[in-house]
Amino acid sequence: QDGVGDAVRLQHPMGLAFDGLLHIADSYNHKLKRLDPSTREVRTLAGTGERGHEDGSVGVARFANPEGVAVRNNLLFVADTDNHALRVVDLGRLTVHTIAIV
Repeated sequence: QDGVGDAVRLQHPMGLAFDGLLHIADSYNHKLKRLDPSTREVRTLAGTGERGHEDGSVGVARFANPEGVAVRNNLLFVADTDNHALRVVDLGRLTVHTIAIV
């Protein structure tokens, strides 16, 4: 549940990355969340909450138990565990894509 302070609910938060905002892998909710430390507000950044593998805008993207996250140069790298995939959230464009590893 998004919200402020004690109203926020996460389900098995795993990964954290900080760039002024705290990015959270909310694993069992299949979402990525963002916490603003100055306001204590948490909002969904990406993921519908429905398990799956879908690239596109952050509002339609789907994940399956995202766990590890790292942020650099306005990109959030996500270990999308149950999809066995490395995903990238472009924080400027608000899009998600999968990195092909060969």
